[in-house]
Amino acid sequence: MKKFDVQSIKERLVSRLSSSGYWNRILQDSAISALLDAVAEQDAETFRYLEYLLQEAKWNYARNITSVLSMASLFGYKPSRKTAAMGEIIVSHDPVLQGAGSLVFDYNIDSMLSPYQGGDIIINEGTEFATSDGSKRFISVEKVIYKTGNKYVKIPVVQGFIKYFETKSLAQGLPFERVRIEDSSVEALANNLTQKFFKVYVYPNGNSSSESFPVKIVDNIILADENEYACDVKTSYNFNFIELRFGDGYSGKMLPKGAKITIQYLSTLGKEGNVNEKYVVNKINSVISTAISFFCSNFSPIMGGREHDTIEEIKAKAPKQYLIEGSIVTENSYKYLIESIPYVYKATVYSGTFLDISTNIVKDSVLFSAIDNTGKIPQRDRISSDFQLLSKGKKSPLDIVRYEEPRVLRLGINVNATLTTNENLNSKAYEIKEKIYNKYNIFNQEFEGSFDTSEFISYIRSLGKDDSGKDTLKNIEFLLEAIEYLKPSTFRQANIDYFSKSFVFDKSYKKMKYFNDGVLYCLKIDVIFNCPACEEKSRTLFLTYNEDYDPNNPLSLPYKIKQYPLITNITNYSYMSNFVLNPAALPSEIPSLINGQTNPDYIKFEVNYLGYLNDIDNLGGGVLYIPIYQTNVDGSAGDIYINFFATNKDELDNTVSIKVYTIPFYGNLGVTSYYKNNIIDIHLEDIKIELQSGS
Repeated sequence: MKKFDVQSIKERLVSRLSSSGYWNRILQDSAISALLDAVAEQDAETFRYLEYLLQEAKWNYARNITSVLSMASLFGYKPSRKTAAMGEIIVSHDPVLQGAGSLVFDYNIDSMLSPYQGGDIIINEGTEFATSDGSKRFISVEKVIYKTGNKYVKIPVVQGFIKYFETKSLAQGLPFERVRIEDSSVEALANNLTQKFFKVYVYPNGNSSSESFPVKIVDNIILADENEYACDVKTSYNFNFIELRFGDGYSGKMLPKGAKITIQYLSTLGKEGNVNEKYVVNKINSVISTAISFFCSNFSPIMGGREHDTIEEIKAKAPKQYLIEGSIVTENSYKYLIESIPYVYKATVYSGTFLDISTNIVKDSVLFSAIDNTGKIPQRDRISSDFQLLSKGKKSPLDIVRYEEPRVLRLGINVNATLTTNENLNSKAYEIKEKIYNKYNIFNQEFEGSFDTSEFISYIRSLGKDDSGKDTLKNIEFLLEAIEYLKPSTFRQANIDYFSKSFVFDKSYKKMKYFNDGVLYCLKIDVIFNCPACEEKSRTLFLTYNEDYDPNNPLSLPYKIKQYPLITNITNYSYMSNFVLNPAALPSEIPSLINGQTNPDYIKFEVNYLGYLNDIDNLGGGVLYIPIYQTNVDGSAGDIYINFFATNKDELDNTVSIKVYTIPFYGNLGVTSYYKNNIIDIHLEDIKIELQSGS
């Protein structure tokens, strides 16, 4: 194959010239040789440039962002600028919040904070927060009212801060006039939360203190109404600037000669603005109130920030965008479309059926599930509406597409081990807890994933290796719990005395423990009050094997309920066998009677548990009954135990948390997803680490 490097071109020149008798001696002249070098270099450079142009003109071979973006427009693809991270920040008047994240801070935030006493305070949209070093800034996206009695409020935020731009030269009064902002940090305006911060105003007489008119942002200026100021926004081919194009008098009003333009926009760090750690956003840059001070912290990661499109991303996205512009037919095309919704962190798409209630007919459908950028389940109405908007005219009218909430597999992790170094036990336990959370939280889980116990224990061992590679964590005992969270606001009144809520453990928790002789641990229920004045009402229930069970008696149950004050100890097989099930070392159980009289500390819980049948397909479930009132000594109704009648459901759920625990069967081998939309979720407060000193 012919080569076009400098040496090969020169060799061909010399070869051809040498064929002439006169050139042999001439070629020996160094000046002639240098001249041939220059000619060869020129030709080689020409061929290199032609080769470069050919490469940049091919989609698969282009290496310059300008080339790829130029071709991407042929696919109808708009390059995406940086996208801001989104999340929540906790704000409180109580300075105790400053201790969030410390070893002494209780993660039940309500139990640590005092209620606010004073008039309502407005926390305005646009209030600015920052990390302790000020490197990452955040602004609130909605107005929140801090009311009397509040201990804290949750404020939704996006990463970034407001910047302002004003044109230095006045408008020339030309059709489709353009204004450029030289800033690569302009947020992508991909959702209505960030779009509200992008505002454009026209001052017709050129004086920014005079009357102004808002400018409508449109996808394409050609589609704008002739009677309104409008503009479209385009991103440069190198992402260094954005350009606003205004109307011509027919498609959007034309800018008057001498007019001035001001622009407000959100400046973001994109991917660099993500906050993986908790308790690091603890500065308030805005003044909320002159009467009292406020404090803040983030109790969950703030995620979803992304960089502008890279060459590789554009090459992957543009063809998909082109395809779904015409039709959506595959699971991958549906998944790509759903994950293009700005607040969606990840999604899964699968085929299935649903029961059409209107016709009572089971229909085939395309199903999808998703989690958002805060790790939570998106609201059904919102994500369904956004999907319908994006998919309009693109999917087959025969496709029935439905959103299903993810089947979240809540797991509790319990680790007991011996530490053979002189490190502080509490500090080391907290370090391990944080690392487990960072590795296994919902952001790092995949739909239809699994939790492998062997892999987890290997990871724990790796956290204990010293610089020489020696294991410093010994006698590791691990127990995995399945958890069902029951919100008090979802309980319904069963009768005059009780509210109830059913629970069913997901089929992914295969072969749950059932009640049988010799089983160490079956079911635990925690009812936790998160307020100092009522925390003594917190209870732990254990359902243990009933030695007096008579299978021939329909009124006899194979389990009995033991009630204790809230037990926060780590739960493992040793603890259960040595304490809960060991008659010689029982914790302080709360009896129903004392000297034949009603014990006012005893709460009359009832549990109808269906996990005791000797059936491998029965994975555990039942109904929890919680009394409305505590009982007086004489047996009459006393104070309200849980105010299920509360009108403020969020406050009710924040005050009381109810968890039902059980354990996968035989050997604690882990969890494998059964459903397509299963996803594992491990909360920081459900990771318990206990270390003992040892050699």
